[in-house]
Order: sequence, then C-alpha cells, then structure tokens
Amino acid sequence: MKTLILLSILTVLISCNSSSSENNSQLVGKWKIYKTHSGGKDITKSADPGNKNGLEFREDGSYHGFGNPGHQDKGLFFLTDKGKTLEMKNPEHNSSSFADIEIQQDSLRLTFGISNKKNLNIYLYRMNVNKD
Repeated sequence: MKTLILLSILTVLISCNSSSSENNSQLVGKWKIYKTHSGGKDITKSADPGNKNGLEFREDGSYHGFGNPGHQDKGLFFLTDKGKTLEMKNPEHNSSSFADIEIQQDSLRLTFGISNKKNLNIYLYRMNVNKD
C-alpha cells in the first residue's frame, strides 16, 4: 500500500515537472524591452532612457534583468495557470512579482498589476544570440 501511494505521488510530481518545463521552454532566452506602458501611458523613454533593458530566462529556472543598473534583478521564475501567469521570485529581497504573460512567436508581453486601476505592460522581443 505504501509503495502504491509513493508511486502515485511520484507520478504526479513528474507530470507536473514535465509540463512546467514544457511551458518554460517557450520563455527561455534573452528578451529585449522595446515598449513600456503604465496606466495606458507610454513611459518607454523614462523607464529605459538608454534603451538597454531586457530579461534573460534560463533553462535552470533562473532569470536576470540586464541593462541599466536599476534593472539588474535576478532570481527564479515559475509559470503557473497553464503558462498564463509568470512568478518572478527574488530570494535576495524576499519578494515575488506576478505578471500575466502572453507569448506570440518572438514577442512577449508581461502585464503586472500595480494597483486595482493601473497595470504596467512591458513588451519584449526575443533577441537573436549568435552561437560561436
């Protein structure tokens, strides 16, 4: 009986893990931010004056922000709700951010709820990385 319960739990864990990694594979790579909206206003130039900011999602489940010094965040990411919600967890600051996620080919939109009336929308494109 214990063996049957253990096998059942193991099967559930493996199936959850494989579906999560399937969803993660769409997100893995380097993404460059090209547009930022807050509450419907375009704040791209003030949020990223040097046009350098982006995010990298890695196969090991980690992420890091690159570009301007204020954007260099890092931590772990998780996709939930069948790949529709992204959690970015920063253990260093003991914080998590949640975003609705939409991926269409090489375009990514992250929608963070920053208040009950205001969203922060970040639009990114997948960067081509030369493999030498």
